[in-house]
Amino acid sequence: THQQICDALNKYFHKRACLFQIEMALAVYEGYDVVGVAATGAGKTLSFFAPLVMALEEGQKKVIFIVTLLNLLGQQNSEDLNKAIESGDYRVIIINPEILMSPACALLWKNRKFTVTILNFVFDEAHCVSQWGAFHRDYLHLGTLRYLIPDTIPFFVVSATLPPPVLAEVSEIL
Repeated sequence: THQQICDALNKYFHKRACLFQIEMALAVYEGYDVVGVAATGAGKTLSFFAPLVMALEEGQKKVIFIVTLLNLLGQQNSEDLNKAIESGDYRVIIINPEILMSPACALLWKNRKFTVTILNFVFDEAHCVSQWGAFHRDYLHLGTLRYLIPDTIPFFVVSATLPPPVLAEVSEIL
């Protein structure tokens, strides 16, 4: 419920959620694909974590993937890190599209024991999926992820700039 999300966000982050954050988070938590467009600084990031804290409050051991195109940490890929992710050592995985679509991650998607723990995928700065696709081919193939993971895992697409033509292209890709 709205109140449960508010209480969980206040407990974990000491933040009061806005209505748009609550509604986006609730829809993702209920398994719907969601597109969120809000100005820079409006608080989209808090809504990324709301479904996860709801799952934690219900005693579920879930993980979310935040796919960001501006991720420098994503370059630090190792076998040990992949094993830690697969064994559930992390609740939030921040990853870039190149690594998300890599052979190492492909092994994760084949592991049913792991994929049932995935709560959702967040695509931050989603407008870049189409705008950068011309010179980052992996971005144009992100939609194939839907065929590799259970169809119950929602995509949460967020950006400050998703005009209708760009949204249509992103929707087609993802």
